[in-house]
Parts: sequence; structure tokens; C-alpha cells
Amino acid sequence: MSSTEFRSYGERGAGKWITIYAREGHTFAVIAGLRLDTTPFDHYTGKWAPRWQTIYRPPRGFDARHPVGL
Repeated sequence: MSSTEFRSYGERGAGKWITIYAREGHTFAVIAGLRLDTTPFDHYTGKWAPRWQTIYRPPRGFDARHPVGL
């Protein structure tokens, strides 16, 4: 799925366990409080690579979606 397609995935809003944040050009997920993201947003390494991160990323500009029931 593209990031644009994730903007209409599942149900609107944050989920209990999984929330997907999507906008045109980028998507990241928060799963059980950990962020899975490819960008180095506020990460000390500054490397662009998929990784689990504990640093909060403000979701401004992203649509929050979640899988039904999660």
C-alpha cells in the first residue's frame, strides 16, 4: 500500500494497540507505544532506515487510522 492509500485504511482515529499515521509521501505506525518509522525524526543517529523508536513524533499533518478492533 502507498502512504496515500493508508489515509483511508481501517477506521478513523487512534487505535488501542496500533495507530497508523499517514500523509501523502510518508507513513509511520505506533504499535504498543513503540514507533516504527523510516525517518530519523529526532533520532541521535540521523540515519534513514526502518527502526523501532521510543522518541515521540508529533502527528501534525498526518491522518490517524487503525485496524478494526485494534
